Amino acid sequence: MEEFYRLAERLIADGNAYICDCPAELMRENRMKGEACGCRSRPADKHLVCWKSLFSAPAGTAVLRLKVDMQAKNTTLRDPTMFRIAEGNHARTGTQYRLWPSYDFENAVMDGITDVTHRFRSKEFEMRAELQHRLQDMLSLPRTQTVEFARFNLEGVVSSGREIRQLVDGGKLMGWDDPQLTTLAALRRRGFQPVAIREFCLATGISKAESTLTWDDLMVHNRRFLDATAPRYFFVPDPVVVQVSALPALTATVRRHPENDMGSRTFVVKEGGKVLLARADVARMKQHPGLYRLMGCCNLQVTADAVTFAGTALDDYRGQGKGVLQWLPVGVGED
Repeated sequence: MEEFYRLAERLIADGNAYICDCPAELMRENRMKGEACGCRSRPADKHLVCWKSLFSAPAGTAVLRLKVDMQAKNTTLRDPTMFRIAEGNHARTGTQYRLWPSYDFENAVMDGITDVTHRFRSKEFEMRAELQHRLQDMLSLPRTQTVEFARFNLEGVVSSGREIRQLVDGGKLMGWDDPQLTTLAALRRRGFQPVAIREFCLATGISKAESTLTWDDLMVHNRRFLDATAPRYFFVPDPVVVQVSALPALTATVRRHPENDMGSRTFVVKEGGKVLLARADVARMKQHPGLYRLMGCCNLQVTADAVTFAGTALDDYRGQGKGVLQWLPVGVGED
């Protein structure tokens, strides 16, 4: 912060900045009209004295403005505010400082003194690049090359940081990692892989044209990377116990991945036993009788009034089967 103050004094001494004590409304009106106020023409030594007084002055007393061009077509160049008094506790420094730089001053100066060569940011800051370059020139700092691009949004998802903060503070979201959001923290919590997010961004491309995508676009990339590494497990939602007639004692060995070696799971089915099937699958079997298969285990012949064991050969199922079902032996995974 001390370096910011030192450079601010240099701007004043060089005649490139001045203290303005106009009311905020008048300052705003003059900028819209492109008219300079009387503060602008005061001598630099007087502005330096006023600058020193800002450190103890009440908030709203005055601001430090950059002297650029009050009639510039780019309105950000119309003598913007560089420093203002802001009272209150800072998250890190508490009440140590009360005279704070603007976004434009902080960005331009920090980039210059830390040798940042390129800045990538969304295009709402596009008009500020010229101002920040002017400020860097005044302070003999190297110019930062800026690249602006449009943000892309996911359909139905809030992406503005300001709006997200309001929703979090208002208790409508559980935090910045709420699964409804597309923040990196939220995507990580939902199980999206870093490489999938990267590929999604590369496939979308950098453009200044606004675009709105769907969750499906992102999920396609994530599935592609997860498919090769994710082990498979059975899931039977809303399970129903189904009696299978003539079912012998069986041991079913099911691979955890259809292609890659990730081991296998073994299920023991008792003779004349029962299996768990999803309620929706049972309803479908009743509506469409025929040959079905328990994944990795055996075939079932379904009629209007019975479910009967129909062998274990996969070839018997192929060509005439109605569907492969996720299942579990009774007593396994029912919790």
